Amino acid sequence: MRLNIRFWWLLSGYFIAGIIAWGSLVPPTVGIDGMNNGDLLLHFLAYCMLSFWFLFSSKNSQHSVLILVTILLYAAAMEGLQHFVPPREPHWLDYVANVVGVIAGGIIAQFNLAGLKSYISS
Repeated sequence: MRLNIRFWWLLSGYFIAGIIAWGSLVPPTVGIDGMNNGDLLLHFLAYCMLSFWFLFSSKNSQHSVLILVTILLYAAAMEGLQHFVPPREPHWLDYVANVVGVIAGGIIAQFNLAGLKSYISS
């Protein structure tokens, strides 16, 4: 029985997206006032990982563009939905950190990492 690496890779990517949604939309149980710019770092890292995860397994550039647009729309949706989850508030700097993270993850995904990319995308 052959292990389908691509299936599990993509499934774990959806899990990452779910964690981001949970972190974005669940009201915080701990005060976030003291986080200051640490919050922006979390936004950057989360979306960097998400875009890397899906773009790394992409088979062609057209597919990559669709993935990028989808992740950017997802990031906008997560920020916009925070308006409906008190005490959360959408903030444009959070979205900027998300966009920069998506771009960074896309750049990192272009590296083959010792042949791993061809192994996953097959």
